Amino acid sequence: MAPELENYWFERRGRWCSAAPTAWQGRLLTALYTLVVTASAYLLVERTLIGGIVAMMLATVIFLLIIAAKTRGGVGL
Repeated sequence: MAPELENYWFERRGRWCSAAPTAWQGRLLTALYTLVVTASAYLLVERTLIGGIVAMMLATVIFLLIIAAKTRGGVGL
């Protein structure tokens, strides 16, 4: 595929499951993920521990799925 048509936000680093953001979309996604996890830890854990854990797990799964789809070279598992 032509480089101008590629729309990757992350690039694989190393041999294992590590990816670093290479575009502004990847940096924004990482910042939003950090914000969601921090907010759920701050707001939900005080009220219900299970609700906070579920919110963090849901955010993590969505974050990892997007990373897997938007990483150049795929995520090596």
